[in-house]
Amino acid sequence: MPEGIPGYNPNLTDAAGRRDKDTLTPNLATAHNLTDAYALEKCSGDLSKCPPVVFTIQPNRPNTALGIQAMQQQWQAAFPRWPITVASIEPCLACRGLLRYVPFRNASWGADYPDPQDFLSLLWTTSSDLNAHNQSGVSIPEVDRLCAQADAMMDQAARLSLYQQAEQLLVNQGAAIPYAQLLTTYVVRSRVVGWSIAPTYVTPLSVWQSAYIKR
Repeated sequence: MPEGIPGYNPNLTDAAGRRDKDTLTPNLATAHNLTDAYALEKCSGDLSKCPPVVFTIQPNRPNTALGIQAMQQQWQAAFPRWPITVASIEPCLACRGLLRYVPFRNASWGADYPDPQDFLSLLWTTSSDLNAHNQSGVSIPEVDRLCAQADAMMDQAARLSLYQQAEQLLVNQGAAIPYAQLLTTYVVRSRVVGWSIAPTYVTPLSVWQSAYIKR
């Protein structure tokens, strides 16, 4: 969940157990250890025999393609024995629901409302596949259970805790690798206290309930 959304979790950890902004700093030693452990378990200890990583992009998005190519170069430098390539896929495949068969791709999400449900239940639960939101075909039963429970709750603090547990499970399973968040700049008069907008450009209900104008 992006920073600024109710339920954003600064204590979310990555595969190396790091938190928040620390996850943005490369740690090649730990990355190599995790990769070697994977190769030992899945590929007889030989990384070059592991399944290739194919990053799929859409050819009509040149700016995105440049960013992905830069990532590919960094990954190849960090893991020279692992086959990592970039491939193109025609945009029309998305409308045929075939993106679930693509192992690795770039995507973005513009949420409709500033709540974890729009970032977790809608995108990553098994049942959301029926609405073509869960295009990666992710299916983690415990995530389904936690999100369904949170979706039906009125207690905001309790439901946010459940969403955060589901989010951590998704990160642990590698459902997605978040790497960027857009910044929004706005100006507020000095008389307005406690008002802000979420990354969705919408003011959350909790902000409306606490913001006020001082004399």
